[in-house]
Amino acid sequence: MKNNIKNYLLVAIALAFAACDDPELSAPTGEVPENAQSGYTVSQISIVNTGNRSLESLVLTGSGAENFSVNLKGLITVASTAQLDFETMQGYNLTATATSTKGDTVSGSVNINILDVADVVPIISGFKASLPEDTPQGSLVGQITVNDTGDSQIQTYRVSDSGRFYVTNTGEVRTNITLDYEQQIQYNFSVYAISAAGESNKVNVELTVSNIADVIPWIMGFDTSVNKNIKIGSVIGKVSIEREGDSPISKFTISEPDAFEVSLDGVVTTKTLLDKSSYALEVVVTNTAGTDTGLVQITVNESFNINFINGHSVSDIDSDGDLDVIDVLATNGEVQWHDNQGNNQFITHSLPFTSQLVFAQDMDNDGDTDIVSRDGSDIVIYLNDGNQNFTESQRITRDYGFHYDSNGIYLADINSDGRIDIIAAWMGQDWYKNEEDGSFTRLPLSSRGKDIIAFDIDLDGDMDFIESDNNVFWHENNGSQAFTAHQLSDDDIGGASSYSIDIDNDGDIDIVSTRRWTNGIDLYVNDGLQNFSKILVSMSNNSGYTYATDIDNDGYIDVLNGTVWYKNDGYNNFIKQPALSLDNQTLVNLANK
Repeated sequence: MKNNIKNYLLVAIALAFAACDDPELSAPTGEVPENAQSGYTVSQISIVNTGNRSLESLVLTGSGAENFSVNLKGLITVASTAQLDFETMQGYNLTATATSTKGDTVSGSVNINILDVADVVPIISGFKASLPEDTPQGSLVGQITVNDTGDSQIQTYRVSDSGRFYVTNTGEVRTNITLDYEQQIQYNFSVYAISAAGESNKVNVELTVSNIADVIPWIMGFDTSVNKNIKIGSVIGKVSIEREGDSPISKFTISEPDAFEVSLDGVVTTKTLLDKSSYALEVVVTNTAGTDTGLVQITVNESFNINFINGHSVSDIDSDGDLDVIDVLATNGEVQWHDNQGNNQFITHSLPFTSQLVFAQDMDNDGDTDIVSRDGSDIVIYLNDGNQNFTESQRITRDYGFHYDSNGIYLADINSDGRIDIIAAWMGQDWYKNEEDGSFTRLPLSSRGKDIIAFDIDLDGDMDFIESDNNVFWHENNGSQAFTAHQLSDDDIGGASSYSIDIDNDGDIDIVSTRRWTNGIDLYVNDGLQNFSKILVSMSNNSGYTYATDIDNDGYIDVLNGTVWYKNDGYNNFIKQPALSLDNQTLVNLANK
């Protein structure tokens, strides 16, 4: 009712009051828009040939005459009470009557046509749609449905989110941007159709953006060191998955698949015995979006030995390719080296020093196996000259000594620099950093347990340690040799000796520990996130040191405590077996597993 007002023709009515002629009246057809307001000029009546006569009145009569007013000057306008509606009445046929002061009258027809003005707005419907991300700018989202155009044609459309969408004159909703799932998943906006009558009803368009995998995973490799004789199937470490991406990881691959394999959660294990001094491995992770690569650096220590079985160290002392045994006589502290000749034959050599406990490892990285001894309150390093002649190199004196029934020391590369460090337990634990010049720097640890071992418990590439005392703790290395303690036992049963290995073959590191204050052996099962649940292995008397390996070659890790072993049935149920005779060959066989 506001637009498209058509031009109108004035109604010209000629009234003649000639003194000598009869009056005449002529009236052409006029037009007026239906939305014309009060006072709107419709036409003008012209008075001609009036002579000396004056016009006394001028009126309109007929059906609908009330919609119009006329004054003595002949101006026809829309009346204040007018109700013009093209849909109801398209025109009026009226009579105009003029009367002079002499009483003369003249009449004529006045035809007024009502012009249609659009005043019925369109009625439309919205929709819901879905498009994949990366849909380009200008793509079709959907079509607005026109249920009723109203009484005029739709001229254009208006959209509330005009920065990101637009609507064509035919009602197609299209994108004004490239869709990105990571930026926005859903859009809701309003659309209006515009005609001469005005805006239509508001309708909603809902667009859901579906994800297309375009974020690759992100992984971090690790550096670690292992011993050359590490068992097949041993865990080397775990690739850290910093970001999984926006689709599931489908696979891991490793650059030397004959020697190593990597699980879907990034755990790297050995497939063969290691025959190189070092490995630089590329681990590639894949998801639908693509790949990422992490580097795993493995240093293989020729004489790195973690086989400490019931007080015996098992290592290749003379570098002849087979494992020997070193132990201490309980009667006088004599250190004996049992040289493996093969075929269960050993030649025993007495070494020129005494000890309470010995460990065999290459401390100076010269390719042969040295000996670290616990001698009273001291830690003594004996270096091998390559011909199995051992000379005292350093003696480290500790103020508090060691607990009488524990190993008290453990050897491992704590700071991942390729050199073997020493951890010492009891009444103020320390670790002694092996420097490049062969000296050792004392560094404190935040614990005081009587027994200690080192292992990468969380498989993040650095060395953690396990403390056994009134309770059992594992201490998490942050990578810079700052350790956070996590308590495992919660009932003050104490811990006498511990060992770490993947007991249940699920790719993470579990812990087996003997109790200190009561009889019993406990297994702490790792869920992979270093949450440990306790399983009782045995309530029998415990003695000596704890070790774990597959003793009966059935594929399941068994537990050895002293000379008694407990068979794992594959479900972490342990059945006590007859004691082993831990002769030299049995110790070598256990270390080779």
